[in-house]
Amino acid sequence: MKGSRIVAIGLVAAAAAWIASGYLLPHETGESRAAVRVGESKAAKLFRVGVVESRIAPHSSRLVLSGRTEADKKVMVMARTGGIITELKIRRGSRVEKNDIIAILSDEAREAQVVQARALLTQRKTELEAKRKELGVEDALKEIPGVTSKMLVKLGENEVKTVEDLAGCATDDLVGWTERKDGETTRQPGFFDGLEVSREDAEAIVMQARLAAGWITEADLAKPAEDAEEPAPAESHA
Repeated sequence: MKGSRIVAIGLVAAAAAWIASGYLLPHETGESRAAVRVGESKAAKLFRVGVVESRIAPHSSRLVLSGRTEADKKVMVMARTGGIITELKIRRGSRVEKNDIIAILSDEAREAQVVQARALLTQRKTELEAKRKELGVEDALKEIPGVTSKMLVKLGENEVKTVEDLAGCATDDLVGWTERKDGETTRQPGFFDGLEVSREDAEAIVMQARLAAGWITEADLAKPAEDAEEPAPAESHA
């Protein structure tokens, strides 16, 4: 019995010694050494850290949009004459009303245009006067009221060269007339075709020529007007 107890006690003592050796004696392994080296290497690498100081600032909620506006109606404005703009009374987007002055043009350009127009008119009158003399139209026809330089040339081209020639013309000779034949209406041209002379004006010219030629008197010219103004006699009913 004693021998078995001694053996049992010896086993228990050996087991206790083996367990105690794990806590009291250091035991390094390959994994433990590797873990220690990794930790040391990490501790050796230093890095910088940036710090930003934040401050509280008030902000208003606002939405900014960019673009352009276009008018739904457009009106074309044109000047009666050309020229240099010396003053602009409006700007883009301005509201204008009827008869508002938009811009002022230089007077110099308009004055130059007037001078040029007058020069062209004088030149044209000179050309017409030379043409009249070439056709042999007498100067007395120029004194007939209502007769222009263009009319004198037209009369000369149609062999009307004296006051008597004009006095002998009918209104139809000057402005033309229409004929109806076989159901068709044909217009015959007059001496003044293309000059926009009315029938009333042509008739007045003929009457003035007859007055100048001595064919009629002032009293004869007044008679048609008096006859037109004289009221018609009233009709009597029995």
